[in-house]
Amino acid sequence: MRPPGRSCRALRRPAAPLWLVQRAPKRDLSRPSPQPSLLRPSLLSLVRLPSLLQHLHTHSAAVAAMTTLFQAYEEEYRDGVRTIRDESEALRHSCDRKAAGYKAPPATGPGSRVQRGAHLTTVLAQVRELVNSMEYEANDLPAAHRQTAKERIAEYRTNLRTLEEGIAHLKADASAADRLDLLGDIERRKTGAGGANEAKDPGALDDATKAHRMAMLDNTAKFKDASGKLLQAERLLNDTETVGNEALTSLRYQTETMQHIQETTIAVDEEVSDARKIISGMQKVMIKHKLVLTAIIIVLLSLIFVAIYVSVAKNHRNSSSKSTEATGEPITSVAPSLSWLSSKLKQ
Repeated sequence: MRPPGRSCRALRRPAAPLWLVQRAPKRDLSRPSPQPSLLRPSLLSLVRLPSLLQHLHTHSAAVAAMTTLFQAYEEEYRDGVRTIRDESEALRHSCDRKAAGYKAPPATGPGSRVQRGAHLTTVLAQVRELVNSMEYEANDLPAAHRQTAKERIAEYRTNLRTLEEGIAHLKADASAADRLDLLGDIERRKTGAGGANEAKDPGALDDATKAHRMAMLDNTAKFKDASGKLLQAERLLNDTETVGNEALTSLRYQTETMQHIQETTIAVDEEVSDARKIISGMQKVMIKHKLVLTAIIIVLLSLIFVAIYVSVAKNHRNSSSKSTEATGEPITSVAPSLSWLSSKLKQ
C-alpha cells in the first residue's frame, strides 16, 4: 500500500515564474540593437539567474524525493519477502512429522497451520501491492533511472510468482499434515513391536482422542458432501437464472415484435380509413356527375322534342296554307287579320 503523505503527485515540477513566460517588448527595427559584451553579463541574465537556480534545485529535490520513495518501497518489499520466507520455513518445519520432538500444532487458532497459511497469503498480497506502487512510481522517475527500475520490478514480479507457487504447495502440505494429525500416528503403530512400545511412543494417542478425531473426520466428510451439494445447487441456480434471463430476453423481443405489429396495424387501419374517405369522395363526385349528365340528357331530349314539335307544326301549317290556295277561297274565318292586311295593301 502507498504510505500516506508520500504520493509522487505532490512532487511535480513547480510552475515557472510569470516573468519567465512574458513576451519581450518589441524592438524598434530602425535603431540598431546594442551588442552586449561577452565578458559582462546582461542585466536580464543577472535577474533570472536566482530563479533558474531555485527552479533547478526544486527539480533536483523532486527527483531525489521520488528516488527515495522508490527505495523505501524496495526496503518494504525486502522486509515482506523476508517475512514470507521465515514464516514459510517455520510452517514447513511444523509439517515435518518425522522430525525429532515433533508436536502437533493446534487445529484452530493463531498457531494453527491454516492460520499461518492465511497470514502468508495476506503478506503476499501486501507485497504485491508494494510492487504495483513501485511500478507506479517508476513511471515518474527520470529516463536515466526508469529502465533500471523497470528491470528490478520485473525481477520482483518473478520472485512473487515463485513465492506464490511455494505458498500453494506449502498450504497443500499443511492440509495433508493436519489430516495425518487427525488420524494419529498410524505408520508408527504399524511398524511398532507391540502394545508396550505403542504406549511408550510419544506420538501415540489414546482411544478417546482417536474416537474424537474419527468423529471429526466423519463430520469433515459430511461437511465436504454438504459443500458439494451446495455447489451443485448453486450451479443449478445459476443455470436457472441463465434460462430465466434468456426467457425474459425472448419475452422482451416478442413484446417488441407485438408492439411493432400493433403499430403497423394501426398505420394500416389509418390508411384504410383514408382510402375509404377517398372512395366516399369519389362516389359523391360520381353521383354528382351522374346527376349533371342526367339533367343534360333531359334538357337535350326536351329540346329535341320541342324541335320535332315545331317542325311538325310548321309542316302542318304549310300543308294547310297550300290547300287553301288551291281552292281559291280566302280564309277569313281562320285568318281575318290577313284579309284585312291584303285589303289595306290594295288600297
